[in-house]
Amino acid sequence: MILLVALVIVLDQWTKSLVSHSFAVSESRTVLQGFFDLTYVQNRGGAFGIMQGSGIGLVAVGFIVAGAIIVSALRGPSRPEALIAIGMALPLGGTIGNMIDRLRLGYVVDFFDVYVGSHHWPVFNVADSAICIGVGLIALWILRRPEPSLDESAATKTEG
Repeated sequence: MILLVALVIVLDQWTKSLVSHSFAVSESRTVLQGFFDLTYVQNRGGAFGIMQGSGIGLVAVGFIVAGAIIVSALRGPSRPEALIAIGMALPLGGTIGNMIDRLRLGYVVDFFDVYVGSHHWPVFNVADSAICIGVGLIALWILRRPEPSLDESAATKTEG
């Protein structure tokens, strides 16, 4: 899990560095006409640009999210299923990657610009992608868990 967290952070920071050194702010380069551009945006808000100018509050939220993931990982089984381990590592790495930007720069570097015609998804980055994929994996893990039998439910209630 720690290796995947580190990989997300390194990949996130590396791609952000490439973009911020190769593009002017708001500069855009087409990758797939009509679908995908690289566009350098300085996001001073939260996820997908919401809560613009919330700076220190967003850093605090980042610390809370990272702390919650770490506590959950420490309280969980020593060898969790791969799906949940990856599902926790990706958002942790993404949260830390974006927090590094906020603390160092005061904004988050975003650059993936996905759109269809004139309809654009908010510009995002590797960290945002890792967070969304990780949350999706956690949701998948929750949905795949078998329902406890009536015997297991009764045993849990009497133990608690």
